Amino acid sequence: MLSNGHGLHPPLSARRGSTIRVLGVARISTLNQDRLSLDDQRALYERWLADHTDLPWKMKMIATQASGERLDRDELKCIRRLVRKRKVDVIIAEDLGRVIRRVHAMIFCELCEDNGVRFIAINDHIDTFQENWRDQSFFAAFRHEHYNADTAKRIRRSLRNRFMQGGALRPLIFGYGLRPGGKTDADIFKFDWANQSTTSGFVNLKTVRPTQSLRIGATNTTFRFQTRR
Repeated sequence: MLSNGHGLHPPLSARRGSTIRVLGVARISTLNQDRLSLDDQRALYERWLADHTDLPWKMKMIATQASGERLDRDELKCIRRLVRKRKVDVIIAEDLGRVIRRVHAMIFCELCEDNGVRFIAINDHIDTFQENWRDQSFFAAFRHEHYNADTAKRIRRSLRNRFMQGGALRPLIFGYGLRPGGKTDADIFKFDWANQSTTSGFVNLKTVRPTQSLRIGATNTTFRFQTRR
């Protein structure tokens, strides 16, 4: 087992050969988050490795967009499989929540320890090769859950206020549009052709025969009616 470290005790090591097999885990929660954050996380891991070992290393990345509360994520199953088969020496994440949350986070750390895989969460100061990793992971899981709950409250508060101000717009239904730069209900309008189509449609429905095709207004939409007997 080869090792060399910069302030790490024990230093990073390669279980086989001279190259450390590293797995970097990066995750964003929602589509609204900037996907460049995944590249930022990778860059963080590369800098951290350069600062903490002189040994050669090869890093594989698992970067995804998904909620950390989901336990059925394919990437999580892949990570666990790599740990059980001892295909990696070190797993690095920006924080524990990037991998998994709540009590399952501590169970994951236990899995790493049992299989001799070193898990490091940089911002949470978790290192499963340190004796205090259980305390650190417990408080990190609690802190992330607390922050997550606070964030959810802030989002609900903001959306509730915007809704009351007419600014929480839902997807527009057929025939309606939003004026350029519009952000509130007051900026929604109905197209003229939609008014004409609706009026002519209801008038024609009164006279349509059981098997007659009906063309609605300027939309060139055709409906076929058939009466069941």
